[in-house]
Amino acid sequence: MINVLEKIKKIINNGQERTVKFKKNILKMVINRGLSLILSLLFVPLFLNCLDVVHYGIWVTIFTLVNWIGFFDIGIGQGLRNKLAESIAKGDFQLAKSYVSTAYVALFILFFAIIFVFLILSIFIDWSFIVNPPLGIENETNRLIIIVFCMMCVNFAIRIFNSILLAMQMPSVSSYSDLISQGACLIIIFIMSKTDYSKSLFTFGLVMTIVPSIVTFLFSYYFFRNKFKLISPSYKYFEKGKIKSILMLGGSFFIIQVTWIILTQTNNIIIANLTGPQDVAEYYIAFRYMSILLMGFTIITTPLWSATTEAYVKNDIKWIRKTVRTMIILLTFVFIIGVFMLIFSDLAFKLWIKNKIPISKLMLFLLFIYFIIQMLWSIFGSVINGIGKIRFQLIVTVIGACIHVPLAIILGRKFGSSGVVLSMLIITSTFLIWAPYQYKKLLNHTAKGIWSK
Repeated sequence: MINVLEKIKKIINNGQERTVKFKKNILKMVINRGLSLILSLLFVPLFLNCLDVVHYGIWVTIFTLVNWIGFFDIGIGQGLRNKLAESIAKGDFQLAKSYVSTAYVALFILFFAIIFVFLILSIFIDWSFIVNPPLGIENETNRLIIIVFCMMCVNFAIRIFNSILLAMQMPSVSSYSDLISQGACLIIIFIMSKTDYSKSLFTFGLVMTIVPSIVTFLFSYYFFRNKFKLISPSYKYFEKGKIKSILMLGGSFFIIQVTWIILTQTNNIIIANLTGPQDVAEYYIAFRYMSILLMGFTIITTPLWSATTEAYVKNDIKWIRKTVRTMIILLTFVFIIGVFMLIFSDLAFKLWIKNKIPISKLMLFLLFIYFIIQMLWSIFGSVINGIGKIRFQLIVTVIGACIHVPLAIILGRKFGSSGVVLSMLIITSTFLIWAPYQYKKLLNHTAKGIWSK
């Protein structure tokens, strides 16, 4: 065993500094995400023991809807990630501190303004119409949406710290934070399941939003007092002009993020209104099962973005090419794992959710193909995003989002919830046409016109 560990350590520490950091991040994230995956799988049966299928479907719909708030940072997080990575690569820590300070101030002002507007609107709007709850729980649903919305705004403002971790090529720390949040939530909900609070959607919402905010705040406080002291945010370093610099790139990322919301996150809303909350639960569980593939592969692609930014700034094109080739090879192994997941899905659902909700084989197959396509795209997309040439991506995602909703409704009426997934798959598959082409042009330094913007 000692010899095996020594060999693994030797493999990880072999290579240039960026490669070693890349491999260490992957190893740490494999461990963290593996534990996180186990916890996320435990959440579903625990929730189903506390809530019936309809209430669970309502919670999933609300949580998905409120998660959209994170994209209303108008791209500040993604813009900061690239600008900070460039500043660190050049060794300009004062500029880095200015970007961090400006991003924090701008983001907190923005999200607190969103909360203020939302609370005013809540006086006049019945929010429960979005999730179509059964009679008798409309008031609880309204209260849940309000409290979850406000807490998630605070959470997303604090989570700008994760963009800093990504820029510093330390995504494993972010995964530590997420793992601790999940563990704390799971323990609290397990304790709740033994009490009368287990049937309360409102209490579930409080736990699932307050705990992550506390954990992220503690992590950011510790790192800014220690390892990130040179770039810790300060109001004195806030520069109004830096907002424009961040948003010139971040604004495009923001629009892309919004379109990805439409392509993926609107499915719960569409299914809920076409066929009912019970089918949302089926889709969500099938999505979570097949997304295990994406979760595993994201461990590899997450460090690639900021590592590409550094490599491109230093003109280390050879490293980028070699890394991308390795990741494509790894994707073939992920594909094989996905096939086995399909074959043994009946056994998996029997062990996981005791077959409380029937899962369509067609939906599972469509989600499998969708995730394989998304993972292949993410390899080239991470490089393109790291370089910051995203104008064409912006255009095609906007067009795709505009097509998805009406197409999903048409196919959903004809094929049910599987039709909604089919629409998402069709739109996403177009990314495999242009992304490899732009990737090659950027690395060959032959990109012109829209490919270089």
